[in-house]
Amino acid sequence: MAYNVGHVDRLFRMMLGVALVLGGLASGGFWGWTTALVGVVIIITGMAGNCFIYSLLNISTYCPPRNKS
Repeated sequence: MAYNVGHVDRLFRMMLGVALVLGGLASGGFWGWTTALVGVVIIITGMAGNCFIYSLLNISTYCPPRNKS
């Protein structure tokens, strides 16, 4: 599985995901749990470095590391 989520994008996703999980759990109810679930999915895509929607749309924010020669 190739990376398609860059470092800044990954950091932003993880912060947004944590905020959604905490906000969703704090509000409770159906929409709160749904928001928390979306947050978990966003955290997973940030940790994995691969986003299914980016793959479908052929988008990549990932820049491979440069060779230090």
